[in-house]
Amino acid sequence: MRDVDVSCRLSIRFVSYRVARLAEAAPRCRPEATHMVTYRQAKRLLDLVLAVVALVLSSPLQVVTAAAIAVRLGRPVVFRQLRPGLHGRPFVLVKFRTMLPADAARGRIDDASRMTALGRVLRSTSLDELPTLWNVVRGEMSLVGPRPLLMQYLDRYTPQQARRHEVPPGLTGLAQVSGRNGLSWERKFELDVEYVERCSFSLDIRILLRTIGSVLRRSGISGPGVVTMSEFTGEPVPQLPDPRRPLIIVGCGGFGREVLCTVQAINAAGGDWVVEGFVDDDPSPADRAAVTALGGRIIGTVDLLAARPDPFHAVVAIGSGAARRAVVDRLAHAPVTYPALIHPDATIGPLVSIDIGVVVATGARLSTNITVGAHVHIDQNATVGHDTVLHDFSRLNPQACVSGSVVVGTGALIGASATVLQGLRVGDSAVVGAGAVVTHPTSTGSTVVGVPARRAVVARR
Repeated sequence: MRDVDVSCRLSIRFVSYRVARLAEAAPRCRPEATHMVTYRQAKRLLDLVLAVVALVLSSPLQVVTAAAIAVRLGRPVVFRQLRPGLHGRPFVLVKFRTMLPADAARGRIDDASRMTALGRVLRSTSLDELPTLWNVVRGEMSLVGPRPLLMQYLDRYTPQQARRHEVPPGLTGLAQVSGRNGLSWERKFELDVEYVERCSFSLDIRILLRTIGSVLRRSGISGPGVVTMSEFTGEPVPQLPDPRRPLIIVGCGGFGREVLCTVQAINAAGGDWVVEGFVDDDPSPADRAAVTALGGRIIGTVDLLAARPDPFHAVVAIGSGAARRAVVDRLAHAPVTYPALIHPDATIGPLVSIDIGVVVATGARLSTNITVGAHVHIDQNATVGHDTVLHDFSRLNPQACVSGSVVVGTGALIGASATVLQGLRVGDSAVVGAGAVVTHPTSTGSTVVGVPARRAVVARR
């Protein structure tokens, strides 16, 4: 796991840009939004029920398989590898091990020389996939969807092929029941995108039923001339002409200028951003003067940015979650990508998932098993404990402390030096006042202040 943890830490900055590109691709599935909510809920329920049942029923077989691997191949019994999930976010895939370790001295340098007789049996019967049911239970995968491939493939997809990441990856999929590894990469990706466009509950059921036949026939297990599947080399995704990546900061207030300093620190550590300028609908004279003093410039309004025809990168540096969401909505049809900006002095632990548009400021600390939603701000010296979820457009002000297993709702604000105790939920759009200590869950839209935090009466005009 040490190698996986290190890989996860090193991949966050690489994946942030790729996540932005994958998330901006064509619309999600074709059905109406209300139907899609129902479908996704039903799909998740089906995944959970069938995966749990399959794990229980297969547990004796898994014990026998694990014992056989331990005797024939040695330890570890389980193979773990970082794979891209929904929108390219990394997760750790688990399977039974089927190959011997690479050993150049013994001539084990490729898949063919490392594959064992036991491994071939496990792959042909799909028994090696049984531990992957845990990924389904954890919600990192679905029973049906495009297969999760390798992290290094992310920058090799065409924009059309990248659409395969618009849905969660699956144990089986349309490509698997249509030929599996016997198909070319191009055909497999065509089928993956076809599934994205047609995904429905009935299609999932049909794929699951066809999977049974595919497993029994043991067809398409290997690609032509190889024991697994040849490497996907793809066509390099076209890069922007300038070797540096241009970035526009939306909002020239105090936080916008802090983001500029974060970008400068990223560049000093080897980053390649160049700030084109700031965009603000109504900058004050003081903000204009401060931007100029930092060597920046204001280049226009959000509406001008929305009408821009060429692709660009942007970060929405506005404190209010509602205002951030409004800007993102106004730029919904613009050719924009939202990178995650992580200050080099921030500490990001293992298994931390960071979505698009996130800003992590200097001194911030994120421990482990944390999910950070889109356009979240984590300000200077804020602390996020283990197993916490920060939903989209939420914000932690300087020195805020969120303990372990906390859920911070969409658009919620945790004030400076405030503390949220372990296992609590902060409701959507809730506000926790500066210095407050939250000891009980807060409701949607509420404002709490004090020690311990109590609901405040907000005067309405």
